[in-house]
Amino acid sequence: NNFTIVDPLVDNLDYYLSNSISKNVQKVNAFSDDIPLPSEAYDLVFCWEALDHCDNLTKFIFSIKEITRLLRKDGVLFFEMPLRETLIDGHPIYEGVISQREIVDMFKMAGLTILSENESPRN
Repeated sequence: NNFTIVDPLVDNLDYYLSNSISKNVQKVNAFSDDIPLPSEAYDLVFCWEALDHCDNLTKFIFSIKEITRLLRKDGVLFFEMPLRETLIDGHPIYEGVISQREIVDMFKMAGLTILSENESPRN
């Protein structure tokens, strides 16, 4: 029951993690486009409302490659990202930069099989 959290602000997460949880958590201070963890080492990856914070489309694409690199052959990725209609401060990736279809296609090109696809509500 070990977990790894990757976040550029991971040091700030201690406040949110109870002592019983934090004993089993490896914390990695990194951005999603360059994760210093071994390939094909994880059965399950959650990427929740994170990639819309990438600085640009290039980092977004590298982030998808990094996230899929971490998964084992039969691993599962839970991915959710609000695709806003317009640029909002702190969220450079929005509908004017990329479409939901393009995001799904990028995951497919990275070798993932899409099991379920839903459009998230816009904020």
